[in-house]
Amino acid sequence: MEPKHKELLEQCHQNLVQSITDAQRLIELLAKSGSLSERDTYELDQNCSSSSEKVDQLLKMLMNKKSDHFLALCVALEKTYPHLYSALFSNGGGGPADHSGSTYSVLSTMPSDSESSSSLSSVGSKASSPPPALNDNRPASENVEAILSQLKQVTRERDELRKRLALASPGTNFDDCRPNSKASHDYERLKTQCMKAMADLQSLQNQHTKTLKRCEEAVKEADFYHMLHSRLLSDQSQLKEEMEVMRRDNAQLVREHNHLKQSCEELKRLHSEDQKEVADMRLQQQQVIRENGSSEVLKLYDTAMDKLEGLKKEYDNLSKRYSEKVANHNTDLSRLEQVEEESRRQQKQTDTLMKQRDTAMHYQQQYSASIRRFDSVQQELNKATAQNKELQREMERLQSEMTRYKNFQLKAVKDAEKYKEERDSVFNEYRLIMSERDQVIKEVDKLQTELEAAEGRLKNNSSEKMVASEELEALRQELNSSLVDRDRAICERNELLEKYCHEVKDKAEAQKELSQACKDIETVREERDVARKERTEAIIQRDQLLREYYQARQKQDTATLDMERANKEIEVLRKQCEAMSQELKEAVQEAEVAKCRRDWAFQERDKIVAERESIRTLCDNLRRERDRAVSDLADALRNLDDMRKQKNDAVRELKELKEKMECQQEKETPFYPLLAHSSHDSAIDTDSLEWETEVVEFEKDRDDMDLKALGFDIAEGVNDPYLPGECGIFVTRVDKGSIADGRLRVNDWLLKINDIDLTNKDRKQVIKAVLNGGGVINMVVRRRKSLGGRLVTPVHINLIGHKDSGIGLEGGVYVTAIAAGSPAAREGSFNIGDRLIAINGIALDNKSVTECEALLRGCRDSLSLSLMK
Repeated sequence: MEPKHKELLEQCHQNLVQSITDAQRLIELLAKSGSLSERDTYELDQNCSSSSEKVDQLLKMLMNKKSDHFLALCVALEKTYPHLYSALFSNGGGGPADHSGSTYSVLSTMPSDSESSSSLSSVGSKASSPPPALNDNRPASENVEAILSQLKQVTRERDELRKRLALASPGTNFDDCRPNSKASHDYERLKTQCMKAMADLQSLQNQHTKTLKRCEEAVKEADFYHMLHSRLLSDQSQLKEEMEVMRRDNAQLVREHNHLKQSCEELKRLHSEDQKEVADMRLQQQQVIRENGSSEVLKLYDTAMDKLEGLKKEYDNLSKRYSEKVANHNTDLSRLEQVEEESRRQQKQTDTLMKQRDTAMHYQQQYSASIRRFDSVQQELNKATAQNKELQREMERLQSEMTRYKNFQLKAVKDAEKYKEERDSVFNEYRLIMSERDQVIKEVDKLQTELEAAEGRLKNNSSEKMVASEELEALRQELNSSLVDRDRAICERNELLEKYCHEVKDKAEAQKELSQACKDIETVREERDVARKERTEAIIQRDQLLREYYQARQKQDTATLDMERANKEIEVLRKQCEAMSQELKEAVQEAEVAKCRRDWAFQERDKIVAERESIRTLCDNLRRERDRAVSDLADALRNLDDMRKQKNDAVRELKELKEKMECQQEKETPFYPLLAHSSHDSAIDTDSLEWETEVVEFEKDRDDMDLKALGFDIAEGVNDPYLPGECGIFVTRVDKGSIADGRLRVNDWLLKINDIDLTNKDRKQVIKAVLNGGGVINMVVRRRKSLGGRLVTPVHINLIGHKDSGIGLEGGVYVTAIAAGSPAAREGSFNIGDRLIAINGIALDNKSVTECEALLRGCRDSLSLSLMK
């Protein structure tokens, strides 16, 4: 046996040994399932005599076996002792594996978020936490098995789909090159839908596991509160019984106390009389002694003294008994106070238990709600299965294209790597050119600062400047050639981007390039601003040089060389301005290219947003369908619960009616003679009779009131039975206006008087019980009551076109016949045996049958009757 199952059995070992009373039935079920061999059963029968020893030996034998028979033990316990089955898992916190008889095993076999696809393919192999045992029927277990098989099939298909996706892609991602834009779009759409469905499924699984945990906690708490409620109810009933017993004892003690008070008063009265008699005798003695002191008088005196001593002894004994009775009465009063205090405490505990029962009912409702949520999750799982099938068909269509693209993919990856290397080299060259351009700009600045110092050496260094200008022209040509190469590299890069624009990696790289291009645009803009500033400074310097030139020409006509030098410098500055304008045009072109890339990126983003919106609408539709299915299922479950409640109520009412009928038959068998005294003529009173018990209370004005003073009389009872074969005490007379009038009736059967049973008692004993009852007399009376009530029903009959009403009467003004096809038959309110109270508002009291028939025949257009059903 597995260690966790063995540990669970060790924890519940003592409870199972004490609770299982019929071990032979459990052994037979385990033997049928193959868990116990014939040798094991024989050893259990021979070595163990009592049921507890058999259970102890059986549990040890199952724990020592190599194979795990815990499931068979759980099944046997569920069939024989379901409450032990639920208590076993509520204490242990675990459940049997592969238990398909409960819907919770389906929940527990669903994969969690951390499980892989291999664990999902083995659904139903292990339950996470067992619920309490439910006595489901056979169709429920078959439905659970069908759901398990479907779930296994769905997980198997999903695993196959994942394997195909893994084989179709070179890595773990889906970001491979696709030359066909339409196929790649479909593939991306299906991939996003699949990933969205998997995310929804995982979220539903998380919700399901959380719901399971809450459901199990609610079930455990509900079981605990049910057990606590039942235990406290039993304690409350026991305490109520004890309190009733104590009340009866208290009443008995009160009656004894009253009786002892009366006897004590009687003894006091006798004592006073004896004292008076002793005083008289002493006086007589003194007189006699005075008159003659003879021996006879002395004898009389001795006898009187002996009587006095005897009376003193009796008085002492009676006083001792009275003190003992008073002490007993005080102890009984203290016990009564304790019992009342205990009853108040039990009432408080009962109120707290009622509150706990309400909370348990609330947990039970939460438990049913979690079951409904589980069913909704199961329906969503079926929908996900259908979506997986659709995805599988779509993947089969794409599988052929994926195999065709596979070879081209490897080649495209190699070309992409080569193009990436070329692009990196172009970027390096571009960065080198940009750094050289910065150096050239710095050199121009240096030349401008050294312009004034070089004016004096211009004539001597003209040849060197020509050489420098040629070198500068060569550098400019190289710069133009590098710019042409950069444009060519940019074009090639654009072609590569258009060729691989639908891949996720190229998208990320395009985003990086876009950001880099934006940065380049910003740098170009800064360079453009710097060039503009330099151009304005050059223009300012040119104007300054022109002014200086004109001033020098006015001052010195011989300064022609200075003029040529200024013209050359102006030419150089003009060329620099043209170069700057050319760079500005290139920067504008690069900005246009960056703008195109930005528009393309925005288009891709709009496509992704549109796909996301379509997936969101699909998920919303699925959620609405799920909510609709959940509401339908909740309605069905509520209807099922209502039908079960109605069925249970009907069965309970049927049982109660059956018990009442059996009790009625047992009660009516000895009292059939009484029915003859209260019978009427035919169709007068056919209502069944039933006996009811009532408690009647009398308050006596004085203690010596007998039956005559109370206003009723009874039969002799045992000596002269009132009814043949019945020796009970029956009331034969009740005087009007007396104390018993309105409380007792003739033929009432007296059962008890002040807790004194009157069975097999005679009239004298009843009178004695009434006289000894004190100021209040409580009588338990049994009398007949009618099960069917009388009801006065007004009926209106239309007699237009008919001569007769069609009603036949009998003595006592009762309906005896209804003619077929008559107005009374069509009206439908008349039944044979109904009594007529009034005809057209005329009361029928003290009227004969002929007068009533004359009244009926005298009606022409309509007839108004009052009936007693």
